[in-house]
Amino acid sequence: MLASRSLLPVRAAGSAMRLIHPALLAQRSSTVALVQRSRFGTTPAPKSHQTKSKFTTEELATPTLQVDPFDKSERLGRPMSPHLTIYQPQMTSVLSIATRVTGAAVGGLTYLALGLYPFAGVDSAAMANTLHSLPPSLVLAAKVAVAFPLVFHTFNGCRHLLWDTTHGLTNQAVIQTGYAVLALTTLGTAGLVML
Repeated sequence: MLASRSLLPVRAAGSAMRLIHPALLAQRSSTVALVQRSRFGTTPAPKSHQTKSKFTTEELATPTLQVDPFDKSERLGRPMSPHLTIYQPQMTSVLSIATRVTGAAVGGLTYLALGLYPFAGVDSAAMANTLHSLPPSLVLAAKVAVAFPLVFHTFNGCRHLLWDTTHGLTNQAVIQTGYAVLALTTLGTAGLVML
C-alpha cells in the first residue's frame, strides 16, 4: 500500500506530460528525473545534464498534426525505415494480401460489369458469338482471370469464417488451411475453366 501511494505523484506527472509537445516532453522528463534524483541525494543534480532542444520556438509552436513527417525526417537526416523489403514472404501475409486484392478485384469488376451492361446496347446472343470468335487461348486466359480470384476469395473467406469460430488459430493449423485453400482454389479454378 505504501509503494502505490509513493508512485501517485510520478503517475500524475506522467499523465500531465502527455499533453506537452514531444520536444518539450524530452526536456521536461529529463528535468523531472533530475529533480526526483536530487530529492533523495545530498547534493542537487548538476545543470549540465539538461539537454538542449534541436527545435526552434516556431517548430515547437506548430501543432503536431500540421508537421510534415517526411520533411522533418529529411531535415534531421533520419533514414527512411525499410518496411516490406526486409521481411520474408510467409503463407499468412501472402494469403492475407491476396484475399484483399482478389476481393477488391471481384467486387470492382462485378459492379463495373453490372453497371455498364444496361448501357452497352449489346444483346446476349451477340456477346456469345463474339466470345466464340476469339482464339481459344485468349478465352482460356479470360476464364482463368475471372475464375481464380472468385474461387480463391470464396475459399479463403470460408477459412476466415472458420477463424471467427476460434478454430484453427494455431500456427500449424493456419499454414495447413492455407495450403488447403491453395489446393481447393486450383481444383475449383480448373473446374470452372472446363465449363
